Amino acid sequence: MESSDFHSAFLTWHIFGLIGILVLAAGLRLHQLGEQGLWYDELESVEAAVGRCTQHDVLPRDQLLTHVPILTSMKTMLPVWEAIGNTVRRDHPPLYFLGLRFWMDAFGDSDFTIRFLSLVFSLLAIVFFFDAVRHAHNERIALAACLIMALATPQIRYTQEARQYTMGMMLELIGLCAIIRMERFGVTRARLWALGISVFAMMVTHYFCFPICLAMGLYCLVVFRGAERRRVIELFIATAIIFACVWGPFFWYQRAQFQHSEYYWANDLTPGHYGRIFFYSALAPLRLILEPRQSDQKFAILSAVIFVIPFFLFRRNPRMLLWGLLVLLPVLFFDVLDLKRGELNIAQVRYLIFSSPAVFAIFASLLANQRLAILRWALPTIACFGAAISVPIGYFQKMDPKPVAAYLDTQLRGDEPVVFAGGSWGPYYTGLPYLGIARYSQKFPRPIAFLDGPATPELVRQLRKYPRIWVMFAGTEGVEGYLPGAVMDSDKRFFLVGWLRSFHWPPAPTSLKHRKS
Repeated sequence: MESSDFHSAFLTWHIFGLIGILVLAAGLRLHQLGEQGLWYDELESVEAAVGRCTQHDVLPRDQLLTHVPILTSMKTMLPVWEAIGNTVRRDHPPLYFLGLRFWMDAFGDSDFTIRFLSLVFSLLAIVFFFDAVRHAHNERIALAACLIMALATPQIRYTQEARQYTMGMMLELIGLCAIIRMERFGVTRARLWALGISVFAMMVTHYFCFPICLAMGLYCLVVFRGAERRRVIELFIATAIIFACVWGPFFWYQRAQFQHSEYYWANDLTPGHYGRIFFYSALAPLRLILEPRQSDQKFAILSAVIFVIPFFLFRRNPRMLLWGLLVLLPVLFFDVLDLKRGELNIAQVRYLIFSSPAVFAIFASLLANQRLAILRWALPTIACFGAAISVPIGYFQKMDPKPVAAYLDTQLRGDEPVVFAGGSWGPYYTGLPYLGIARYSQKFPRPIAFLDGPATPELVRQLRKYPRIWVMFAGTEGVEGYLPGAVMDSDKRFFLVGWLRSFHWPPAPTSLKHRKS
């Protein structure tokens, strides 16, 4: 057999290996894909896709509303241009939501179908990852890296969500393929187009792709020379200008969303803030593969080594510099953000998920040149084993409003109103339970009200017309006093969603006595 034939056969076996990994990845990601209802972030994605982004935030408070549409229904879908305009009110760019809209138009809006789009992006990301790593290293390392990606806990977890993460990662890997191919085979117009489109698409998919784009640009500045460097850098500059012209005005409008945080989970103002930032920063590479015990600092020390090693080895293999930058710059970005704003975004794995491919490539390639096979495969084996035993964590319990809707359907009588209150989680959550309950309940639309605090006397007067009122309090703790004068009849807690309570009104004199309580 000639050497070329042998190489073709060898490559064919690696293609079969990639297909096997894709089948494994698809099976892990399909498991329980549509069992739980869409949680709040996913509901906001669907709301944006149908053109009603953040409408749950701007619906009138302290009023009895009788004609509120179901904001996640394709029956209430607005035109595309209105969808883009409404997206500006939020702190996200629009590309994923537009893609989800066309996907829903084509395949429907069931929970399974909506999440399946993320699965498609995830599998395509593995294919592009294989291509990038096999040209950066070799096919054997590429298969090892892809296997880690197939098993990694965050990959499974966020593939099962209708959010931008897998789309952004797929676009990132298209760009990495273009860079590595240009480095190996030369800069061509087609590769420049692929890189430019992927970088622009990343920035209109998720703003947290910015440090990834910066890492790609720095790597090109280091490894390319002469005319090739000039062409690639001009491409990045041109892409930045196009982004500024096309989406810059909308981004400028959204800047107020970035200046303060309304998300209670991001705030971290208690003593030890700096230490927690440092700890989660060190732990970040390992958490992109599995979820270690976060109380054990040994894991953080081992994980932090991943930041350092690529920069010691890049002279031997320049691609290690690429992986190192892709891991380090996003972490530094969130460190600066958290130090400036008193938050702990670095603890959110989903915000760092775009660094995942680089971590997988480092684990797969770090010892690849060792003579002993046991050493060559040591790190990929450890990573795959750790990810495999952590797979069940990927199927975590979400804030599922579907059980609340099912319970309400058995309890609601006539036109009894449902009041939605932010409860112990605050005003940000006032409208979110409505998105889910209205989507899954058979008894909506119906009279509803939204409360960020205790009801006004006017709203109480309107609600007194009904013998029974239902109140959905978002949060983990019960809240009292939202309906002055009402008497609670039932109290039911739903895990991670909140408290559902029913109230009735006592005789009028009693209610008047407590009207100002």
